[in-house]
Formats: sequence, structure tokens, C-alpha cells
Amino acid sequence: MDKSKTRPLTLLLIPAVLCLFVSVAVNAQQGPDLFSYGELVQLYEQETPPDALQNKLNRLLTTPFVSNAATARGVKPLVPMTPKLGNFLRVVEWNIARGLEYDAIRGAFTEPSRFAKLIDSTAYPRGSSQRKLILQQIALMKQADVIVLNEVDWGMKRTEYRNVAADLASALGMNYAYGVEFVEVDPIALGLEKFEELSEKDAAELAQEIRVDQKRYLGLHGTAILSRFSLENVRLQPFEHQPYDWYKEELEGVKPLEKGKRKAGELVFQEKVGREVRRGGRMMLTAEIADARIPGGRMVVVATHLESKTKPEGRRKQLEETGGDAATGGGDMASIDDMVKDLGDMKVLALSAVLSKRLGVEVARPLAPDFPTLGDVDSVEALDAYQAAKRAHRSASRGEVTKA
Repeated sequence: MDKSKTRPLTLLLIPAVLCLFVSVAVNAQQGPDLFSYGELVQLYEQETPPDALQNKLNRLLTTPFVSNAATARGVKPLVPMTPKLGNFLRVVEWNIARGLEYDAIRGAFTEPSRFAKLIDSTAYPRGSSQRKLILQQIALMKQADVIVLNEVDWGMKRTEYRNVAADLASALGMNYAYGVEFVEVDPIALGLEKFEELSEKDAAELAQEIRVDQKRYLGLHGTAILSRFSLENVRLQPFEHQPYDWYKEELEGVKPLEKGKRKAGELVFQEKVGREVRRGGRMMLTAEIADARIPGGRMVVVATHLESKTKPEGRRKQLEETGGDAATGGGDMASIDDMVKDLGDMKVLALSAVLSKRLGVEVARPLAPDFPTLGDVDSVEALDAYQAAKRAHRSASRGEVTKA
């Protein structure tokens, strides 16, 4: 590709995912081994698993699954273009709630007209501004070259034992990387719960309802990156700061009630149904894409799901951990000066605007510029407003310079 004749890409985020431009080495990685059903039961029953099982768990939680089959088949990025932006890269982020509505999710990316028929006409009447916005967003999503998905199942009964990331990637003709965040070992998920606090009849019916196919149950839940670009140097890194223990604390929530379950059967049942005993913790999945049209030639996509069972301070600490890895390809930034030196002034301004305005990261607010940036953009209308404000800002700046 002739770089001198290539216009740089503009990055669009819908709504927002952290993407940084860096230059780092490429290092392919392989997917780890999966658990047998018996091993999953062990992970539930034994607070301290045998060393071999613990090591296998550690590998699963730190080694991503990666497939660049789409690139091998000759798939190329769409890299859409508009008169205002030129060529740009569209990135979509979506928490798909396990993939429970798989057909609707797939339809949103592949068949917008079919997806439109699924929209609740009572909540979003035809002709309403809200419905129009939804359809507008769906149309834009089809242009995405990079898709970040949170809460993605693999081998769970609730999502028909699908490998949701792989199935969506196949349907969309994209490469994918998948990182395991949690291994689901709750006795209800495993099909082991006895519901002894209920009547014999109700307990038997529920036991039948939760029964799982032990050969197909894998119990995986995590984050995925889908891309029409080849995914390079994919990394899966658990956060050091884990404010909630999904194994110990979820178990402890039911144990005190078990002692009085004959008197509080309904309460025990509700606690069990709402419980999620898991192994693992919050993490970040990062991947690099390389293209001569990207400023700097390379971009890092950082995908994460911050802890929900903590105060904002806990999530802030986790978000801070994404900065060093993304900006330096796995290293640490010792200071703001290092970030400016590594990324450059303009990239720091743009990144700081996204972090502070779109993600609410207070430590980035002092670095964010007071003039409009792409950090203010979350829709087509906002993009138009940004472009107008940008032109006004430049005109005002030129006027100030002339007067001086």
C-alpha cells in the first residue's frame, strides 16, 4: 500500500471503547485447554483445588482464544468513507447479556430490517425519535470493522451451549479473540442444586429444569473482540484490583440462610436463584490491529467489563490499570509525562477527552482540552455538532492570532 496516497483513518466509537495507537511487537498465542464436567464440579466443591487443576484454571484465565480464519479466507476491512470524514474505522461496543437473544444480536449486525421487526412498538412507536435513533444506530453497526462484546457465553445451557463469540464471528465473517472472565460453577448452572427448602414435587420439577448436558457444558463467560482486521498480540490480563470475590462471597450469601431454611424457604430459594458462584475475576482483553491507514500504523483495542459489585472507587482503580497496558503494549507508564512522550500531544488530548467525557475517568479530566473533540461524539448528530464546533474553534483561534 502506498502510504503517501493514503488518507489516515478517523476512529469512530459507538458508544465508546478504549483504543490507543502504538507500535509494539506481534506475538501469536494459542487457546488453553477446557475443563471437563468433573473438573468444574471440583472447582465448585473444593475451595482450594489441587495444584494441577488450579494451574489449568490460571491458564484459562490468562490465555485468550484467537481465530484469524476470516483473514485467511481473504476477508478485508470495510473501512467506510464519508465526504466529511474520508475513510474511517468504526468500532462498536455492546454488552450482549450472555447472548441470550442471539438471533436478535446476529440480526442487528447482518439484517437491520429483520431486527427492526423485533423492536417493541409500544415502547418505541413507529415515527418516534427514539425508534429512529435505534434504527440509525443499527444501520451504522453493520459498518463496524471492530466489535467489542461483553458478557459472552460459551458452553452454557442458558445460551444453548453456543460458543457465542465464534458463532457471531462466523455469521459476520470476522476474526475473533475471546477471553474468559469467569468459569460458572454455581450448583444451579451445573445442574446440581437440590432445592431442599421446597416441597418434594417443586424440588423435583426444578431439578429436571436445570439439568445440563454434561458433555456440552463448559461454563465459560467472558469478553470478545471481533474484527475484520487480523488480530495480533492478543493478551488476557486479570486486574490486580479485584474488590469482589465471586466464589467466596457468593457462597457466603446463602450459607447463613441455610441454617434456618425450614423457616425461610422462600428467602433461601430467592438467594440461590440470584447467586452466581464463579471462579475468576474482572480482566482486560487487548488485541492489536495493523494497517497503514491507521495513524502510527497500529492500534490497540482494550476490552473490559469493570466490576459491578463495588463502589465507583473500585471501578476507577480497575480502569486505571488499563492505561499502562494499552499505551505501552504491556508495560507501565511511570507518569503523565511518559504518556505524552509515548503517544504525542494530540493523541493525549483526544484520549483524555474520551476517558473523561465518555468514561468518567476523573484523573484524565485535567488533560482534556476545553475545545470540542471526538470525546464529545456519541451519535451522527453529535458528530455534525462536533464538526461545526471544530470549525468555529479554528476560526476563533485564527482571529485571536490575527489580533495579537
